[in-house]
Amino acid sequence: MILSPRYSGPTVVTIEGDPGDVAVPLVRQRLRLAELAATFTEAEWSAPSRCSQWSVRDVIAHIAGINPLYVMSAVAGLAGEPTRLMPHFDPAVSPLRMVEQVAALSSAQVLDLLVSSNAELIASAEALDGSGWCTSAESPLGEVPIRLVMSHALWDSWVHERDIVIPLGMTPTVVADEVVASLRYVAALTQGFAFGAGMECRGRFGIDATDPDFHCVMTVDDAVSVRVERPGDDIPVLRGPAVQLTEALSTRLPLPADAPP
Repeated sequence: MILSPRYSGPTVVTIEGDPGDVAVPLVRQRLRLAELAATFTEAEWSAPSRCSQWSVRDVIAHIAGINPLYVMSAVAGLAGEPTRLMPHFDPAVSPLRMVEQVAALSSAQVLDLLVSSNAELIASAEALDGSGWCTSAESPLGEVPIRLVMSHALWDSWVHERDIVIPLGMTPTVVADEVVASLRYVAALTQGFAFGAGMECRGRFGIDATDPDFHCVMTVDDAVSVRVERPGDDIPVLRGPAVQLTEALSTRLPLPADAPP
């Protein structure tokens, strides 16, 4: 499936909130993942993850390999010349090819790549001011505020952290702001991708999550708009624990049995 990002017209996804609110959870999660990876034995590096065909080493290599794309996107956006890479990106194929390119690297080398690429991503995020977070740059959805580019980086790494630790029998770290940022983003991402596939479901939809508590209303018209407000009973609402909802919308778990059709 080749992406169909939107580069003109209404911004495909907007999410209400402080422009820089993803900075702290992004940095924390990336540092935690690198610290965790540094403790892995060779057997753990080679262990299977939740991602089909990928070992723990492959997942880490994917995260390290895609980090430069986020940095490149932010730098180009801030320069007023957003990149145009996503029309050539196939989510089902491109990540596999990227991992294949570093297949010969040792676990220590993959860890070094993660640490160095994380440092560049973190430096890029920490250099942003309010205006920078709102500047348009390229994401898999098309041109969106850099806040959403970094939201994608957080969500992807947050899910992949769980892809690693759960099969290893470890207890995933759950921090409220990381979960909320990931949940609201993947909910909008799902609807945003639907535009490119001509499968958008227009209307108003709600999320009412717990542990941590989060609620929002998504309006899907010619774009996706997410507002932080409690959904009423007059619209379809997805309810449940926030972590499980994020996992379900990330195709790691089934949706709750009472999820709206």
